[in-house]
Amino acid sequence: MKLLRETTFASRSAPYLGSVLSLAALAAYGLMVEPGNGARGLPCLWTLIFHHECFGCGLTRAGAYMLRGRVQEAISMNWLILPVTALVAREIFLRLAGARKIQTQLNTTSHG
Repeated sequence: MKLLRETTFASRSAPYLGSVLSLAALAAYGLMVEPGNGARGLPCLWTLIFHHECFGCGLTRAGAYMLRGRVQEAISMNWLILPVTALVAREIFLRLAGARKIQTQLNTTSHG
């Protein structure tokens, strides 16, 4: 006897929820920060403690520029925004592809 597993909205949307909320929070923060001078952004703890810039300094402002589509300014802030953007895009793609695979598996087990 095969038991059919009932799929609810919560079980179908669970793979998406963490990614969507994280991406929304990141985008909101990036749009909140003024990229020109870093106003409304969080202060860098490394710089506050050691009084030196770290290799990641400027990434928040570069991300804010990137979200606004100003790639040249983003690269001038910190060139590491390119691999960071590539990794974020890859992660989003993999999570969406994985969620789609899970959704397909749930649909086939509940209908078959």
